[in-house]
Amino acid sequence: MDNFEQEYNKLNEVSKMAVNAYRSGRQFMMTGIHTSGAGIVVNSRLYPTIIASVVNEVFACELFLKSMIMIKTGEKSIKKHKLLELYDLLGIETIEKSLSKYDFKDELQKISDSFITWRYCYEYGTIVINRGFVFELCNVLENENKKIIFKEYNLNMDQSFI
Repeated sequence: MDNFEQEYNKLNEVSKMAVNAYRSGRQFMMTGIHTSGAGIVVNSRLYPTIIASVVNEVFACELFLKSMIMIKTGEKSIKKHKLLELYDLLGIETIEKSLSKYDFKDELQKISDSFITWRYCYEYGTIVINRGFVFELCNVLENENKKIIFKEYNLNMDQSFI
């Protein structure tokens, strides 16, 4: 852990932002995955968590994409939020290949605005999402992001405390 923090502290501002975007994304991903439709119990009452789960997972996807874009471009301000637009900026084909059982671009387009639509789902009536695709995309992006951080900065994110 000490070695991780020493290496992290050597990074420039944009590189630290990219690593921290990954860290934040991982927290949102874990929160989304571990509340995935199961709900939570408070005072012996079950509360559904599907909306929060979806919002957390798609936001994690956005953060992973932004982290990789920061690493690739050195730009710290990425003003886009739609997942398909962010993915197109990235240009990493291994992500699409890892999800080849899906019509990748079509599925990505369908969830591109999900961070907004699921937060305000009461305004949209009925909304549908492919939970399998979101779950797998989130995991593939997290793993790809972790590999890129290791390759570019020699940081093993499994050693990161957050």
